[in-house]
Amino acid sequence: MGRATVEEQTGTIGASEVAGNFERINWGPVPNSYHDLGTDLLVQARDARLFDRGLLVGVQVKGGPSFFKEAEMDPETGEVIGWWYREGGVHHFEDWVCHDLPHLLVLHDLDTRVSYWKHVTSDQVVTTGKGAKILVPRSQTIDKGHIDDLLEVAASRRARISHEGSLWAQGADAISPARRLRYALIASRIIAPHRNAGHEQAITSLEAISLLAEGRIRDLDIFTDKHGSVPSPSECLTSRDWLWKFYGALHLALVDQDTSHVQERVSDAHSHEHRSAACIASVCLLMDAEEHEKANELLREEIDRDDASPIDFAWLLAQRGRLRAEMGDVDGARGDAARAQRELIGESGDITATAVKAAATSLLFDTAPWGNKNLKESAAANDTTISWWRSRSTATGLSEFFDDSFREWAGGGSRLTKFEDIANNRLFSARLNADLVGEHGVWRSLSSLSARHTLMDGIGANDDSRSAVAINDLRRCGDAGAFEKALARIRRTGPLAVLRDVPAQIEAHGWTHTTARSNLAFWEVCGDLLDADQSDWAVQYCLDILEDGDAFSKRINPTFRINHYVPRAISSLLSSCSDEIHRHVVSFLANSLPVTDVMTASAYGRVIAGLRLTAMDDQMAQQNLKHAHEVQQHPKINFPVARVLASANEEYKGRLLSAISSGNIDALIALQDLSELDSAAAAASSKLLKGKLEKIIQDAQQGSHSLYELDAGGCLALISALHPEIAEWELIERFMIDEKIPADAKRQTFISVAHYASALPQDVKEKMRDIAASVSPGNPVDPLFGPPVGAVPVFLLAVTGGISGDALDSVLAQLLVGSVQERCDAAAIMSILRKPDYALTLAVLLKDADAYVRISAAGALATWAAESDDQPNPVISQGFERALKLASTGFQVALAIANAVAHSSASSDTTARLLQPLQEHPSAIVRERVSAALAKGS
Repeated sequence: MGRATVEEQTGTIGASEVAGNFERINWGPVPNSYHDLGTDLLVQARDARLFDRGLLVGVQVKGGPSFFKEAEMDPETGEVIGWWYREGGVHHFEDWVCHDLPHLLVLHDLDTRVSYWKHVTSDQVVTTGKGAKILVPRSQTIDKGHIDDLLEVAASRRARISHEGSLWAQGADAISPARRLRYALIASRIIAPHRNAGHEQAITSLEAISLLAEGRIRDLDIFTDKHGSVPSPSECLTSRDWLWKFYGALHLALVDQDTSHVQERVSDAHSHEHRSAACIASVCLLMDAEEHEKANELLREEIDRDDASPIDFAWLLAQRGRLRAEMGDVDGARGDAARAQRELIGESGDITATAVKAAATSLLFDTAPWGNKNLKESAAANDTTISWWRSRSTATGLSEFFDDSFREWAGGGSRLTKFEDIANNRLFSARLNADLVGEHGVWRSLSSLSARHTLMDGIGANDDSRSAVAINDLRRCGDAGAFEKALARIRRTGPLAVLRDVPAQIEAHGWTHTTARSNLAFWEVCGDLLDADQSDWAVQYCLDILEDGDAFSKRINPTFRINHYVPRAISSLLSSCSDEIHRHVVSFLANSLPVTDVMTASAYGRVIAGLRLTAMDDQMAQQNLKHAHEVQQHPKINFPVARVLASANEEYKGRLLSAISSGNIDALIALQDLSELDSAAAAASSKLLKGKLEKIIQDAQQGSHSLYELDAGGCLALISALHPEIAEWELIERFMIDEKIPADAKRQTFISVAHYASALPQDVKEKMRDIAASVSPGNPVDPLFGPPVGAVPVFLLAVTGGISGDALDSVLAQLLVGSVQERCDAAAIMSILRKPDYALTLAVLLKDADAYVRISAAGALATWAAESDDQPNPVISQGFERALKLASTGFQVALAIANAVAHSSASSDTTARLLQPLQEHPSAIVRERVSAALAKGS
């Protein structure tokens, strides 16, 4: 009988035991004994959940002690880190490196039965002159701990599918059946018929879903009208075909905002791929509705089924990771994202898989600590086919919007009759795509673009309902900067009805990482527009945050400073709160720990400044204020508290004035009304302000300009006018004529001097007249910060007798065609001089293109109407009625009217008649000003 050699026996045992080790990790080894030319085994790769990944790995086995003779040692520890495998030639290495399958070289220890492996690649092979060698590391063994690493090797040679040229049509037939619905949703271009292909052939359910995902609603309507086989969305709900039912439910949700049917498609789906897609769609809709707990539960149930294909399973994980990050579970989010990445190993040929992987990678990048962010990995992962196509949709939408804007600017008509709102639909499509893929950061950015476009379009078309949806979308996407700008604009000029539902939305839904900052921004900008119950709830919510900031931070993971933005929100909300909440805020301030940092103290100071003085009459409130004054020693808090106490307690007013007398700038800022300064405090303030003004002048000579809490020039002018014995007119004059000081820094100084012009000494008045003439609009100074100097020099010139009659009319005419600031100032000047011819001009300015000019004109008309009641002017009366209409929809015009009438010398009857329409205004600030004016008049 024949006898086997030792080498043959050793090799056979090694190959068998290596195959066994692969089987222990659930991979499928197949011996390659018939055609072994350097490959002992062909191994089918499977993941940790036993899904076959359609990947093969070639394995060459070397077993026995002879292959472990050449060890590589760690130079520091002396421990073995691996073993060198050598060959006298290079042909085997060449075959392994160039083979179409990735190859592993395995060194197998027959005694321990441990298999050590190395992926043979060109950069790992070391040439020796005669042959080549490669180091097989001790750390890489065939076991369950290295499945992911082995999968990476198995996937390293799978070819990508090119999608270049797929714009016209590829169709669902090019995609494997189990993947078609996922492609229809997030790679819709592959399946949707091209626009230019026409509508003659009826579409399938998958094509209908793709068209919906692309926002091509008009095409869907045409197909439905043209072909009886294409059901309407409502008809789809009773179809026997699940895909048509899914299309109908999704159409009703996305187009008609009826989301009640999509989740039903999860429970009645017949396959795991359909159920996964329906689950993802439902989760996106639930997140849009801020129903995060429901979305989380739905995802949990689907993931726990554990029957989804690897890509669909990764899709579910990526969405849950996104959701967990929103809910503050950062560790859970990162775990899901990392697991999703592992599930997608070997799926680089599927563009939906690379899109999901990009979402998971982005989530890991966004949630990583700053020092651990891998920008290279994130940028590379997000450079995908789906992102390119999404960018094209975005660019098309923005290009269409730009064309419309340019056409309006060029005078080609603000609107054309269009069969489709391309800008809206393309931005909708791009946003929906990012939402379905799970790329949360991209979704936020595209949602902001879409919401801003819709908001501008809705406001322009006077469509309040559409604008209301857009403003809430802008809040939900977390673009706090754009949201604040939009809120300020709508609050300023209206329509305030657009903001009516936002408070209820904030109150009804749990806060997330994305919405938290925007929610606070709404309260800060529009706190006065809430009703008492809403604002009481909001302030209590804010106080709860401040009292347990750690819990809020853990849940929201905010990227903003809580102790800065939360108090700012409270300060705005206080105007519409009940007195009880005001007293509750005081109790909180008294019992909170002493504040030491400037930013938090300044924010708390704003809260104190917003307290309603009438609510502080309560004995407990007074005790809490006194306690806060003693405990909170930071000047940004201590002095504002003293100011509140001073309204009812002369002792604290004395303390405040004493602090001012000692030169404390924070005390001066807290006082607010400089007319309350006594002689000692005025002298100290004058000295303090003089130093600051001299510093401003000195810095300006050196090209340095700073922002200050207090307008030194304006305040010093005011004190000089009220206390002539300590006047610093020479310094003020020097400040006003210094050409190196920005014009906007002088504006308030001009206004202060003009208001007290009648009380100025004659020589000072003449000097001021000359200064005003030298910086008239004919000699403009470019502003560096804030508003320009505008026409206040003309105002000062007029009140000091430097210009009048036709000359003044000529200058006003120039101002009325000048800048926004000049037109605003012109309105103010005309209201003070009240020349009959000016009445019609003010009425016309109510139609000015700029809101600030309309506001200024409304205030001017209100002043004129209030102070000329004994000589009624029909133009003024009609103009005032028009101003009241503007006031009914916005805040700023209403406030301008209320302030103008309140500061006028009108009789109580006139005040009541003029302000009666504003008594029920949506803004608590306006209502309070009206009430104060009526009380003053009575």
